[in-house]
Amino acid sequence: MSVAQSKVLIIVNNWGIEETELTRPLRDLKEAGASVTLAATTLDPCETVQHDRYEGETLTPDALLADVNADDYDLLVVPGGTCNVDRIRVNEDAIALTQEFARAGKPIAAICHGAWLLVNAGLISGKTASPCRYIQADIENAGG
Repeated sequence: MSVAQSKVLIIVNNWGIEETELTRPLRDLKEAGASVTLAATTLDPCETVQHDRYEGETLTPDALLADVNADDYDLLVVPGGTCNVDRIRVNEDAIALTQEFARAGKPIAAICHGAWLLVNAGLISGKTASPCRYIQADIENAGG
């Protein structure tokens, strides 16, 4: 399947997403012809940050995280941002959805701190990962 035929789901918390880790994949995938859905923990605006310190771009989610289904998508993208992933990795809907993607053998792209969600979903053990240095020990402790 080409990217142009793909249905991509990006999941986030509504605050603390690293700006470029959300906006670049979202726009690049759309530009390549993919159908992209941004699902968030609430339908409030998604406020990104730059380097966890500076205000970034604000985006409107397309769907509520609790309402999306892995069966409807080909690829899951989990952007980083320390605060974003620190919250989403304990969100039961996000964990269950990520596990559904894995069970179905669908690709999951976890960017930077996004791999924390894979740790909490129990999906790292035995896998090769290339996390940012700040969560390297977490990945290794989870068996990755």
